[in-house]
Amino acid sequence: MECRLIESQPVAEAGHIGSQSPDAVRHFLSVDTAEPMFYHFATDIEGTRLISDFWHPDGRETLYLFALDKPGRPPKTVRYLLNTRTAKTKDTHSHPFLSPDGRRAFFNSNESGNLQAYMIENLPL
Repeated sequence: MECRLIESQPVAEAGHIGSQSPDAVRHFLSVDTAEPMFYHFATDIEGTRLISDFWHPDGRETLYLFALDKPGRPPKTVRYLLNTRTAKTKDTHSHPFLSPDGRRAFFNSNESGNLQAYMIENLPL
């Protein structure tokens, strides 16, 4: 199974048309697992770095940081960041995002028993 990131220019009032977007290009993302389960994506302001949460079949949620290459090419690097220790429920997805400069990542976790926001500083460039 593949998890694909589809890259295109904005399409005015077209809604979400994914791979049908004009000039759409696919980035193929893969992780060493039988069933990739990426849920939420966010990029830095330049669109060169991407963060995603990943649910493993055993229930763990981890975060990965991708350095994107030119359109249509695999990521330059894929880095494991951490296990969010988030319990998988409808209300507890981590929804990771990056600061505009891509040096910090933010995510939610309920590892303490309460849903809280966390920050990772000094991400590798």
